[in-house]
Amino acid sequence: MNEKLLNLKNKLMDFWNARSKTQKTIIASSVGAFVVIMILVSIFAAKPTLVPLYSNLSPQETGQIKATLDSRGIKSEITNGGTTIKVPSELVDTLTVELAAEGIPDSGEIYFSSFGEGGFGTTQEEFEMRKNAAVQSELKRLIKRFEGVQDAEVMISLPQQSVFIGEEQGTASASIVIYQKPGYKFKDEQIEGLYHLVSKSVSNLPIENIVITNQYFEHLDQKNLFAEKNAGVNFTDQYEIQKQVERDIQRQVQQMLGLMMGRDKVIVTVTADIDTSKVNTTSNIVKPIDEENMKGIAISAEKISESFVGDGAAGGQVGATEGDIPNYPAQSQGQNGEYENIEERINYDVTRIMETVEGSPYKVKDLGIQVAIDNTELDDQTMQTLGGEIQNMLNGIIKTTIDNKEADLNGKVNVTWQAFNGIEPMPAAPTFMDTVQNNVAMIIGGVLLLLAIIVGLFLFLRRNKKKEAIEDLAPIPEGPIIDIPDVNEEQQTEAGARRKQLEKLAKEKPDEFAKLLRSWLAED
Repeated sequence: MNEKLLNLKNKLMDFWNARSKTQKTIIASSVGAFVVIMILVSIFAAKPTLVPLYSNLSPQETGQIKATLDSRGIKSEITNGGTTIKVPSELVDTLTVELAAEGIPDSGEIYFSSFGEGGFGTTQEEFEMRKNAAVQSELKRLIKRFEGVQDAEVMISLPQQSVFIGEEQGTASASIVIYQKPGYKFKDEQIEGLYHLVSKSVSNLPIENIVITNQYFEHLDQKNLFAEKNAGVNFTDQYEIQKQVERDIQRQVQQMLGLMMGRDKVIVTVTADIDTSKVNTTSNIVKPIDEENMKGIAISAEKISESFVGDGAAGGQVGATEGDIPNYPAQSQGQNGEYENIEERINYDVTRIMETVEGSPYKVKDLGIQVAIDNTELDDQTMQTLGGEIQNMLNGIIKTTIDNKEADLNGKVNVTWQAFNGIEPMPAAPTFMDTVQNNVAMIIGGVLLLLAIIVGLFLFLRRNKKKEAIEDLAPIPEGPIIDIPDVNEEQQTEAGARRKQLEKLAKEKPDEFAKLLRSWLAED
């Protein structure tokens, strides 16, 4: 075993010694990084994953849950400014059930389920206070279920109950503050549902006695969703209705007279008196079925017939004396009497009509139209004729517009003939040919401008090119000639000169070169 370890050690040492310095650095860095990664993975694997157990807690609830978890030795963490508490993920379900069974978290609020804990000895005042607190807590819990509601505060004021039956009972009121989630906007349906929820949860609590605001003190019923429909029209609505009626009639009259007299020759002003009071009328009408004879239909009939024949004449004193039968003829001595009475009763029924007429939101009580016409090109006869026709037309418009059809129309229309000096003639609308001519002129001008730009650019480039060509043809001034020796040429020496002369002699005159060599050899 030791030999194997020794051989392994020797192999490792041989492998390590055979590596270069760079390779050794890379191997050492890789091993160190692997060790660090394994250590970090082990640390994070051993650390439990914490997830929220409860959120949106009050400081009291957070402290209560934290103390309970610490007493059990369970690791926990408080985040989000003390409103959220986290525990290991594998314990969330178990802790939720166990804490709920122990009544944790306990916010201190009273619910209806806690009424059995009061015991004996509770006074009526204390019971009413606990009942009111329970209603507020239950409403708070219901409101928090709405989307976009983070938390809520509810305050309900209940009226003092009277012990007397005939005395009128008071109404309750409620004030609610909703902590709206950031960036969330309530819809009208949600706001309406909130108001109805609160109104139906508390007895004798009308919607108008409920005020709901958010944490920014903004009223959540800004559009008056629960205002009584058609309860009345405010000043702004009255003014808008009046101006709308005046504008419509003015536009109609201006258009009609403009076609007759000319667009720039008529000025129309309309003033209206609007009644925005709404009146509902209820009528009970009774009509006979047979209107000709003013008789109804017989629904029941009764006929009674009485007759008497016997001794004694019919008659006697008026009324009945003691011992006599009422309406029975008294006997008369020595005379024969005869009595007959026929009575018929018929019950007729008639048509009964009950009508409820709901008045319109507004009525035009009065209307005035003032018209000014330019008489520059009109004579007196034409003005008189046109004045009567215009008066009749405007009277017809007023009569069909106002509510009182029998009203006196005298003075409601005023037609004035006067020269207009302050209106400048409007320019005539351009014809199709004018438009074509203007467009053609614009197109031609644009084309000419484009051609001028192209020609100018061409001349500019041509001039620059010509200038460059002239500069290329200009003579280069001669300077002093400097003899620069060739770098490839060898330096001329005496021995080199002789050698070159011998080479030249050998090429041109080989015979003389041979004689010269023999003489040099003979001398040696």
